[in-house]
Formats: sequence, structure tokens, C-alpha cells
Amino acid sequence: MPMTNLKIAPHEDDRKVARQKINTAKSRVSRHLQPQPLIFSQDVERSLNLGGGYIVLKLRDGRTPGAGPEEKSKVSATLLDTSFPPIALGTIQDLFSRQNDSKANPKHATPAPIKSNRANEAFMAQLDRQGMAFRQRCINEGLLLASADFLTPLAISRQALSKAVKEHRIFYVDGPSNAQLYPAFFITHTQQRRQLEKVSKQLGDLPGASKWQFFITPKASLAGRTPVDALKDGDLERVLTAAAAFRER
Repeated sequence: MPMTNLKIAPHEDDRKVARQKINTAKSRVSRHLQPQPLIFSQDVERSLNLGGGYIVLKLRDGRTPGAGPEEKSKVSATLLDTSFPPIALGTIQDLFSRQNDSKANPKHATPAPIKSNRANEAFMAQLDRQGMAFRQRCINEGLLLASADFLTPLAISRQALSKAVKEHRIFYVDGPSNAQLYPAFFITHTQQRRQLEKVSKQLGDLPGASKWQFFITPKASLAGRTPVDALKDGDLERVLTAAAAFRER
């Protein structure tokens, strides 16, 4: 028989190891990730540089348009580590006053010291380091998978995966060394995966990290469940509504 016609089947031991990895990942995903005491740079909606190393951040809180206070997402409250020493209110008021004076009299505005820009850059760099460390923990726990580990249980080709990403049905987040990491919750039965893909598509071209945060964060509009868990309960329409609001915020 010509060598070109030979097909080598995966070794049974390899299949067993792959199944064990996927079962472990499913178990961890079912418990979903609890919000961590950190914030990613993509969670920042707006910022104001007050100078002197002080930055005011407006977080993306996921409030549904027209909803009451009870509908506010828990994301903003849980992302920040509040164990830092408090800043004196008078200091903040003085900085805001200087900002207002600068806008009213731009010719007499005192330029912000160069070191404040360095402090701001260091702060944002720290956020990114925290985010990458968090993703590394998710890799270790099997919640984020390299493409090879993602493709095998789904039994799809790299071309099919690329097409799904291009169509916004599946997404990835950047990991260490610029590796593309895929959420393990996509590894489920076909009907459930199609619903996950539908929600991902509803989120449009948002960055993968933002989509991932949406899927794993408990939401008041979903009775305190994550979108992943709400889909398991059959609440597709409610999750799609939450996704549309998240995309438009």
C-alpha cells in the first residue's frame, strides 16, 4: 500500500489523557471563576489624569440602559483591591480644583510634572501584569486552553477555528508570550456550544478579554449567575439581552 494512503490513529492513551484534561476543565468551569481583587486595563471606560500620579478611573460597570440601581453589575465593586491606604479627600478636592482652573485659564495652567506621566504608565503596566498573572492561573487550572488542547476535544480544524473567530462566534484572550488562549467553557455538547457562540456573536467585535469577563462574571440581571451558568439553566434570551447591554455600554 502506498505510504500516502496511511492514516495514523491517535493512541488510546493520548485520548484518555485528553479526556481527563477536558473533564477536569469542565469541573472547574462549572464552579465558574469568582471575581478577583484586580482590574484589567480593558475594564477602564474613561480616565482623568489629575497629575502627581493620581488618576481617576471610570470603570465599565455594565449597567443596563434604563435599569435601576439594583441592576448594576457587581464587576466594579469586586475588581478593585480596597486594602490600599485611603487618600485624603482634601488632596483630591485640591487636584480637581487645579483641573478646573487649568480649563478656565489654560495660559496660566501649571504643567503636570513629567514624573506623573511615568507614574501613570507604571500604574497601567501594573494592571496588565496583574491581568497576565491571573490568566496564567487560569491556564494552570485548565480554564484557558492553548489552541491544540482546544481543537482536539472539539474535533475541528484550525481553519474552522479561525473562521469561528473571524465571525465572532469564538474568541481568545492573549496569554503569556502572546499565546492565544481559548475559554474551556466552549468545550461542551453541541447545543450548549451553539448558544455560547450565539452570545459571543452578540458581543460583536469586543476584545476577547472583555468577552471573557462578561461570560465569567455574575450579574444582577441574571439573578447573580454568570452568563455561562445562566445558559446551562436555559436562559438564552436573558443572556443575549445582557450581552447586548454590555456591548453598548
